[in-house]
Amino acid sequence: MTPVVVLGISTAKSIETTNGSTVYTTLVNQTLIAWGEGTDGDLGNGTAASSAAPVLVRGLNGVRQISAAPATRSLSWLTGLWKAGETAPMGN
Repeated sequence: MTPVVVLGISTAKSIETTNGSTVYTTLVNQTLIAWGEGTDGDLGNGTAASSAAPVLVRGLNGVRQISAAPATRSLSWLTGLWKAGETAPMGN
């Protein structure tokens, strides 16, 4: 595969994927964006729609670091855990 530029992202800090078809990126302003498959709310934007363009993951601010767990389709960050299909972040 050949890497491609994702339009609309100029301040990325890190990137993770939970299932190979959904991608998450932290930005320098400590927000989280996602794109790809939106099944079960994977993008965290309140819908189950997929998106080829990055969308803001709602309800998360101050995100400094992310780590993906592909087997459970979950993503953890410095202060909590959000799992696909949940309507809001879990934990603190």
